[in-house]
Amino acid sequence: MANTKELANDVVWDLFDNYDVVKYIKSKSPALFSAEKLVLYTNTLKQTRKFTDEEILNGKADLDIEGFIKAEEARYRSIKKQEEERKCLPIKTKKEKISPTFFKRLILTTLAGASIVSIVSIHSKSLKDNEKVQDDVSKYIGMLASDSNTEDYLHKRNIVAQNTYTKEGDMNNAIIYNLPNIALDIIKVTSNNPNLFDLCILDTYFNLNYNRLDNMDKIMEHLKINILASSPDSPLQSKAEICTSFLDYALNICLKRNLINYSDQEYQQILEVIAKYKVVGYNALNENDKNTISILVSKAQGLLVTLGKEQIDELEEKASKERGI
Repeated sequence: MANTKELANDVVWDLFDNYDVVKYIKSKSPALFSAEKLVLYTNTLKQTRKFTDEEILNGKADLDIEGFIKAEEARYRSIKKQEEERKCLPIKTKKEKISPTFFKRLILTTLAGASIVSIVSIHSKSLKDNEKVQDDVSKYIGMLASDSNTEDYLHKRNIVAQNTYTKEGDMNNAIIYNLPNIALDIIKVTSNNPNLFDLCILDTYFNLNYNRLDNMDKIMEHLKINILASSPDSPLQSKAEICTSFLDYALNICLKRNLINYSDQEYQQILEVIAKYKVVGYNALNENDKNTISILVSKAQGLLVTLGKEQIDELEEKASKERGI
């Protein structure tokens, strides 16, 4: 039966604004989702997971979408099974014994449904917690990079936001990143706090909103040049050798944290894909190679949250001292 329920205005506008992305997600499972759910998940991908339209349409969010589809399918199966079980139980005016087998099945089905709800609730809370950690990390790093009493400082803008400009006179409102300045801000924050270097790199990458890999590779180049040109006594000198491509850096830090093992086939696969990427660029890679990069980047984002939780107190304390609190 067709759903004749009228869509709310905000849903209609979201459908209009995100038409290509919504259509792409729907193509993965055409009959499963309502318009409201498609819009809700599109907003989650873009606002919470920080995927751009281009990244979603190029398949970088496919793992997330697949997980979303599986969770929705599990929820649908649970509901459908409960409905079928209810149909099997005839309505009687007098008490009769219920089959022990049916009773056990009914309990298991109810528990399964409750488990799914609990898992979704826990997952939702976890996403919100992780999002808050990333947001706080960005704010505190931004404060350490900016001068007190400036707009950037007072509004706690992250490093990327501080160095993002609209091209003057461009009718399309083209966005430009000042990549050399972003590198200098990272150095400013980490020169006296080298232990924050990894956190700054990851935070910067995930705050870039377009051409992330290409822009971050250029930032890494600027970092290396400036670090090598700094004092030989600088604690960042040891970081220069890892400032190659962002994917090299991500692989290196994931190895150190045992998120990837040298002995695994995954490691060799990632190495091969990074080598291809350096030659042909991201857009020329096939879907399997792009998926390999997506998995590595997802691990890096998980590491950003882990490092954020480990270092958030230190960051907050340093930012507070900068404010004179």
